[in-house]
Amino acid sequence: MQIRDEIERIIKEYELDRNRIHEVPKQSYTDIIKRTEAEFVVNGGLHRCWDGRLLKKHTIRTRDVSEDKLWYHTLPEIFSSDEPVYALLEDTKAYEPKYWVFETHLPEMITVLDEINGLDEFYLVSKKYKWLICETHEDIICCVGEIPAK
Repeated sequence: MQIRDEIERIIKEYELDRNRIHEVPKQSYTDIIKRTEAEFVVNGGLHRCWDGRLLKKHTIRTRDVSEDKLWYHTLPEIFSSDEPVYALLEDTKAYEPKYWVFETHLPEMITVLDEINGLDEFYLVSKKYKWLICETHEDIICCVGEIPAK
C-alpha cells in the first residue's frame, strides 16, 4: 500500500499543482473502476488487461516497451495536455490488486511515472471513457479505444 504515499511524496517534492493532479474522492473509486471495466474489459477486472484479447474495443494496439521504459513521454504528442484523465495505479493489498485513482493531466502524470518507486502497472483512461492505455508488469502497453493514429 505504498503507491499512494509515493505519489503524495512526488506531488509535494515537485510542487505539482493539485488542481492538475489529485486523488479522486474514495466514494468515486468504485464507479470509475467499474465503468472502466465495463467499457474496455471482457469478463474480468482491469488486472487482466495484460492480454489484449480480453479488451473489448476493436482498435487495440499492443507493444513491448521493455527497451523503451520512457515511452509515456510521447503521450502529450498524441493527447491534449490540457484534458484531464483518470490514472489508476496498481498497488497490492493481501496479494490482490488495489487501485489508487487520480485525476491528472499528462505532464504531471509523466513526472509521477518518472519518479515513482514500486509501481508495476498503471492505466490511463479518458474521462469520457473513449480510450484506455495500460502498461502491464510484463512491460507491455495495451492501447484500446479511440487512440489517434501516429
